[in-house]
Amino acid sequence: MLAPGTKKAAWGKPLDLKQEYAGTVSMSAAKPVAKKPAADDFFGPPDGQVYLLIKVTVKYKSGDDNFLGDTFFTLRDSHNNVCDSDLLSSVVQQRQRFDSVTMSKTQKSYIGTLVYDVPADQDYTKYTLMYLPDSLDSKSANAPVAWTK
Repeated sequence: MLAPGTKKAAWGKPLDLKQEYAGTVSMSAAKPVAKKPAADDFFGPPDGQVYLLIKVTVKYKSGDDNFLGDTFFTLRDSHNNVCDSDLLSSVVQQRQRFDSVTMSKTQKSYIGTLVYDVPADQDYTKYTLMYLPDSLDSKSANAPVAWTK
């Protein structure tokens, strides 16, 4: 369940984010893509689960520098359960992962992929990706922006 003030968009659609004491960026999250782990994937997801890859694009628009990090994102399934982020897998090369970035007049765009472990054979478009920059609590619903079906 999202907070009433959360700006929502469909997968792939951009949303503007203006953070207090920071600038404005435009963010979009591509439609989630499931990927089965390789048979020799030592750090793969638990049995019955797959990787869920979500490519996030960020573009600087205006104002002060804006810090964004992978830990500020939370994925929830269609039953509102928080999904586990997968930081160890090699399903996405390290340089292609969404890590952390400071968006500014000199760093105008950034693209990275978030990786989660999720149950296999679900309608992942019904999941919700939330951006929670001011919260260390992944169960919080106070996201300024979110993407879902």
